[in-house]
Amino acid sequence: MSNARALSKEEREFRREERKENEQNIKDLKFAVGGFVVLVVILTHYALVMRQLLRYPDMSYVWMGVHFGGLGVTIVATVWLFIKFVYKKIYAEELKEMNEKKEE
Repeated sequence: MSNARALSKEEREFRREERKENEQNIKDLKFAVGGFVVLVVILTHYALVMRQLLRYPDMSYVWMGVHFGGLGVTIVATVWLFIKFVYKKIYAEELKEMNEKKEE
């Protein structure tokens, strides 16, 4: 037999709050990992552009513009995808609560 005893109301409330805090920490960690992936993608593309500039120092301004334009598109696309999908998926409950509060 176990020596389990019924938890008091304060203990249950404390554990509930602790669980919510742990869930929030996990969400924040997922968001940080997603942000890190976005930064790695952007920095990798930037490194590839710089490698091209070092490899071909007499590159025309048109090709330079194409490379930096592609980098700009990569930045905008990855940040947009991150905000549109990752942020909304991770913080769906909080966004729902905020929208409900706005409607009141």
